[in-house]
Amino acid sequence: MHAIALLGAAAALCRPAMAMPKATPEPQPPAAAALDLARRANLEPRADPTAPWVTVDDEGKPVKTITPVTTTISGTPTLVSVAPHDITASVYTWTTWGSITTSTGRPPNPTATSKDGEGVFSRCYNKDGDDAPFCSPYNSSTLLTGNTYYITWDPDYYNKTGSSAKVSNSTYEITVRLDYLNKTSNEFVKLKTFDQDRVPTSWGVWPLTVTSGMLKGQKTNNVTITLQVAPRGSKDSNSSVPLHVALQDPALPSNPEPQVPKGRTLSIALPVALGGVLFIVVGVFLWNRSARRIHLGSIMGRSRHGYSGRKARRNNNLFRPGGYQKDAASIQLHNADDHLSDGEYHDAPISGRRDSEALGSLAGTPTNESFEHHQGSTTRNAFRDELDRQHQERRGY
Repeated sequence: MHAIALLGAAAALCRPAMAMPKATPEPQPPAAAALDLARRANLEPRADPTAPWVTVDDEGKPVKTITPVTTTISGTPTLVSVAPHDITASVYTWTTWGSITTSTGRPPNPTATSKDGEGVFSRCYNKDGDDAPFCSPYNSSTLLTGNTYYITWDPDYYNKTGSSAKVSNSTYEITVRLDYLNKTSNEFVKLKTFDQDRVPTSWGVWPLTVTSGMLKGQKTNNVTITLQVAPRGSKDSNSSVPLHVALQDPALPSNPEPQVPKGRTLSIALPVALGGVLFIVVGVFLWNRSARRIHLGSIMGRSRHGYSGRKARRNNNLFRPGGYQKDAASIQLHNADDHLSDGEYHDAPISGRRDSEALGSLAGTPTNESFEHHQGSTTRNAFRDELDRQHQERRGY
């Protein structure tokens, strides 16, 4: 009986524990909300609209530090002398090879807005943060050739307090050293130094013009930027932490995909193209067939359509100025018809022909037939003797 009572008491104690509700799991955000949170967490911080900004002249020297001021205009609080859009805006755009890009991340590295080096940048505050004292260019960012970038640092980083007195940053000078990664030795070696271009550390800016020669023939060159600080007039310098960047040529514009005709355009263009090709083929065939045709007159003889040398020469002489005449300056030959007056050919000249015809221009020479009759001459002429002999032969004695 006591055992039954004990069992009942135990059951009564267990009922409240069994009746307690289970803990519900914490609701999880939907996938879209989680993606939005991740995107906002990756956004880079923007510059404060009220933060000071600096203008740079055409010599790369900071001219003025401007601090925006809040004022009231028509009852509305308004900032005056605010920094340019590229420094403080939350959304910005830039154009490369005619392509417009919009970004909501941090702005590009500050660059000169003119070839003379003029531009603006935000005053740097980074005494104890990452990559101190650098503010720009950003670590692991890409610098494109042909641009002038502002290397900025926090001027207060170099204000040192000694045991006796505070040393101002205006007593220190700063320059830049570039080192690149040698892929053969896998070590960083000196690329370029600018010892002749020292500036006071109080400036907080040093303009760097990136040239193609800094690429060392590579498409991308990994480079470190180091600030070297030394007291004015001294060569003993201290180096800052290296800032890693990549130097690169601007990317070429991507070619758009060719537009392939579709639908109605294809139904019109295809027949037109095929018809044009067919028209050209048929035209060439017909022209070739006509050009290669052999005429009957060309086979029967040359006199019909061919070339006749004698006829052509006769026609050419007929239409020359002066008609069909011999050239007076040419050498005159005897006409073969002189030997064919009776229809037969004779080697000997036809009787009755005058000697002047055979002698030509010599017939009118004012000399005697024989030099023997020439007075005062005792010398015989062999040429004249030969003419006399031929003359006697013609006469038959």
